[in-house]
Amino acid sequence: MDVETARLVMYIADHSGARPDELAERYGVSSRTVRNHVHAANRELAPIARLELPRGGGYQLVVDDEAAFGRWVERQRGRDRQALPQTPEARVSYLLNDLLSRNDYITLDALAGILFVSRASISNDLKQVEARLLHFGLTLEKRPHHGIRVIGSEMARRLCLASLAMDVADGPLAAGTSGVDVDERRELLDVVSSCVERVTAEERFSVNSMAYRNLVTHIAIAILRMRAGCYVPMETEQLATIKRSAAFPIAGRIAHAIGAATGMSLPEEEVAYIAIHLSGRQTLVDTSAEESGLVISDEAWEVVQEMVEVVRRVFRFDFRGDLELLMNLARHVVPLAVRLRYHLKLENPILAEVKSRFSLAFSMALEASSVLAEKYGAVPSEDEVGYLALAFALALERQKTELPKKNILVVCATGAGSARLLEYRYRQEFGAYVDKIVTCDAAHVRHVDFTNIDYVFTTVPLAEKLPVPVREVGYFLEPDEVESVRALLTSRSRVNARSLFRRELYFDHLACTTREEALERLCARVTSVEDVGPDFYELVARRERVASTAFGNRVAVPHPLEPASQRSFVAVALLDQPVRWGRQDVEVVLLLSLSEDAGDVPEGFQEALAELVLSAEAVDRLLADRDWGTLMELLDSLRAGTNR
Repeated sequence: MDVETARLVMYIADHSGARPDELAERYGVSSRTVRNHVHAANRELAPIARLELPRGGGYQLVVDDEAAFGRWVERQRGRDRQALPQTPEARVSYLLNDLLSRNDYITLDALAGILFVSRASISNDLKQVEARLLHFGLTLEKRPHHGIRVIGSEMARRLCLASLAMDVADGPLAAGTSGVDVDERRELLDVVSSCVERVTAEERFSVNSMAYRNLVTHIAIAILRMRAGCYVPMETEQLATIKRSAAFPIAGRIAHAIGAATGMSLPEEEVAYIAIHLSGRQTLVDTSAEESGLVISDEAWEVVQEMVEVVRRVFRFDFRGDLELLMNLARHVVPLAVRLRYHLKLENPILAEVKSRFSLAFSMALEASSVLAEKYGAVPSEDEVGYLALAFALALERQKTELPKKNILVVCATGAGSARLLEYRYRQEFGAYVDKIVTCDAAHVRHVDFTNIDYVFTTVPLAEKLPVPVREVGYFLEPDEVESVRALLTSRSRVNARSLFRRELYFDHLACTTREEALERLCARVTSVEDVGPDFYELVARRERVASTAFGNRVAVPHPLEPASQRSFVAVALLDQPVRWGRQDVEVVLLLSLSEDAGDVPEGFQEALAELVLSAEAVDRLLADRDWGTLMELLDSLRAGTNR
């Protein structure tokens, strides 16, 4: 017997003569629903007890077997004690589950009575309930003298219920939907899982483990909703589009298998619902265009080109000619677009590792996701950003294997002939790492333009202090010197990360309570110090409205939507208290502004900055000390290319 029916029996046992309308008001349901619960109770309780409704009176409990009924009561009380949520978080989950599963109103007093808490506690819990519902486009309608109910589409209800079920520690559908026994839910999961596994295997349709769990949960929730008479409506044009997809025939086979196992007949709209979930199951790491027959649309191609352009503009990495990156992103965006449109959730089991090992790639993916948010009306989750980061990480690794060639100056004490001989020797040994070799004798070093020189190799000590590293070598390169020089030419230098940070743009305490207030106050301080345009704050705010710039490590890196300053800089603000920044709490704000050509940004700076903001240890230390010197020490420890 489900929980609601059992509680109705217990209430009537304690309140003999309760009228149908009284019960309907108490439990926030219709009189018809009350009658359905009574019929269900009489089926379950026979032959030990029954509920009767005398003409013109109220319900009465008639007990035929006192001992058996007493044992039933004890079992129900034990189940109630175990089933009732004991924490505010558990109550929020219970309320979401209850409200999503009912179509009619229920009063706050009724909910308080069911959960044995105060009305004030329910009111407080409902704030979190409303926030969770809003994420799925659902709202909580409040009507005087009637109560509350959820307003929104059937698909949005199912997505929210499935998300709720996936969040439960005991596994999918442990929370389930109201009015369904736990054992029944688990049995249904087994049936759905068996059908999906068999059909996808026969169709050679690969689904990774995380996506598979998600898919099965969504289908099981759909069946429970259909049993309650709730079906997904779908416009004719939308249905026709889905029917043309490669996933629809597979969804049809799954629906047929489930129908045969459960005795249910799934209409075309519900088959299309399954097809939507099948279409959104792919990730960058578990499929290829060749294996899946994935067709990359013009829309997807345009989206990834915009993503790469955003990365070029913000990070000054130009991937526009990297066809492999564009293809990888496009393959991933096709199913990702489905997930974003329908708010489908996909977990990323390697998210933590991606963020720690590929911090620059993750920050690029986070920025590129703003294009997706604007295009599809939903901000990609961190899990999704993690998958996108893998594509950028691969692109960065390809760039690293093609190290930029160095320009060197070779100095010797003798004449031009000896210098030419040295040039030939260096070309022979280090041609793969060297672009330009300039030669001169020691007397003319002071006249050399070092603008494009990376290193100096000299066979004699030099009296002048030069602006680039100097390496003394023998006239005839010995084997150990060859290895030493090769290591130098292939190394990645320490980043001068300090250059964009200025003491006057460091604020160790910033009092604010909202993201908007933090940005407004920080931009105002920046405007008083830096040469920025009058619309600087608006450009920063507009970028933030597209998608949050929070990195998930208590750090946000807001920036203008387009170049808005004469020189590049980073303004730092340490907040006095955590501020909600999109879906995350933020305590450190690094306001980044790059000049038009970003010529004053040192090579490797973006990678070093990403390494800093994603380091929990660095953020902890900065917040603990709140000292300019601490920030400088942290910046000095960063190296280009360490994030691999």
